[in-house]
Amino acid sequence: MSSFLKNLFTKVKLESEEESQEKSEEESEGGAELPCEPDESEQKEAPRDEEGELEDPQDVLREDCRRKPEAKKLIRKLDECTDRVNRNSCTTETCTMELFDLLHFVDECVTECLFKHLK
Repeated sequence: MSSFLKNLFTKVKLESEEESQEKSEEESEGGAELPCEPDESEQKEAPRDEEGELEDPQDVLREDCRRKPEAKKLIRKLDECTDRVNRNSCTTETCTMELFDLLHFVDECVTECLFKHLK
């Protein structure tokens, strides 16, 4: 069970690092983010990634939500808990609550805008 959680925490941490790298790349390239209110042009044509495939608006909104200050605070709490658990091999702590808090925040944030982007 602890190896499962360790892998899960590592994945969340890697995703947050990848997102911060993608954000800096998007800012330097002037990448487009989905606003909460879709433009008329977005309603006609769905966003596409660099390979020309359709991009899932939910994934884009999740990335945006994870960049918010409150999400960054939750990610920091999860990272701190993960480090604490990894340092102590005889602990029963799992950081499940911190993970659920982060996932709940991101889901709530995405829910506010997601259905405006669906046809």
